[in-house]
Amino acid sequence: MKCLITGVTGSGKTTVAKKLQKMNLMVYDSDGVEGLTRWENSKGLPVKAPKRPPKEWFSNNFWNWNKDKLGTLLSAGGDVYICGIASNQDRFYALFDKVFVLVIDQVTMLHRLNTRTENSFGRYPEQQASIIEWHKDFEKSAIKMGAVAIDATRPQDKVVAEILSHMK
Repeated sequence: MKCLITGVTGSGKTTVAKKLQKMNLMVYDSDGVEGLTRWENSKGLPVKAPKRPPKEWFSNNFWNWNKDKLGTLLSAGGDVYICGIASNQDRFYALFDKVFVLVIDQVTMLHRLNTRTENSFGRYPEQQASIIEWHKDFEKSAIKMGAVAIDATRPQDKVVAEILSHMK
């Protein structure tokens, strides 16, 4: 099966990816796969993100997946788990057998963003303003498109166990 595990910044995607990798499953954290994601402007051209982009910057620039690179990852035999988020990910839902969305409340999200150590994205107020705005509709939209909602406020072992229970 081909599985997408998505969620807003701070929802636990990277932690879930690491736990699945420890189980010797084929897992890709989309932020860590060279050539899979990049910032693009509205014309699809690559752009370099400023260290502290203003909130408006996110209205005209998008964190997008590369269709060919994603296809290559998914063409591997057996189960493949992609953990990540992209502005254009809804265009690729049909490539996955299962799509899961990690659901968290705003308080939990902000706490995780402010205390995380592995990734600085989401620490700055400008970024958080954009993430909060996006969070409002992202989870609802993913569920409406068929994603299975996973309560990611629980301990990560329970989150992973629930995802795996849907893969049988």
